[in-house]
Amino acid sequence: MCFKPCFLPFCTEICFMAMSLGEIIRRAVRDDNRSAKEICDAVGMSRGNLDKIYKKDSVNTDLLARICTVLDHDFFQYVNPFVMPELEGPRLYGAEDDPGERRTPLNRLNKCMSDLHDTKKDLDFMEREVALIKARLADKDRVIRLQDEKIDLLGDQLAECRRSQMIPE
Repeated sequence: MCFKPCFLPFCTEICFMAMSLGEIIRRAVRDDNRSAKEICDAVGMSRGNLDKIYKKDSVNTDLLARICTVLDHDFFQYVNPFVMPELEGPRLYGAEDDPGERRTPLNRLNKCMSDLHDTKKDLDFMEREVALIKARLADKDRVIRLQDEKIDLLGDQLAECRRSQMIPE
């Protein structure tokens, strides 16, 4: 049973009542954009089994992992680990995650903060690169402008020279 205040992302009301895991899953399925049949097909179970899950306080961890994947929600956070001791770090996520890490909201927040910090460092590096490229481009523009001025000056000198010495054009 879930005895915490209910702040589920798919829940439309705030409640302080005890909810079974099955009830939490039922609400998630109800609020999903897909039909229950589509969800059952993706999980690999029958509609009748889904209806049975709605009435349960616990669900097989392998089945719960598949439901988590299909509904893109971590239902393990509502499970009491003393009732289901085999929940020592369920693997619901990609191979890039640490296999020994239990996915709690605090762990996810810390990972997001770490990723955000790394992204900020990458952005800072790219901003410095862009500034350096802009400076080089400005230098090249200045060199081209100076070369154009030099060409104009040499052209003026050549024209003056031709006029003074009567060199044919």
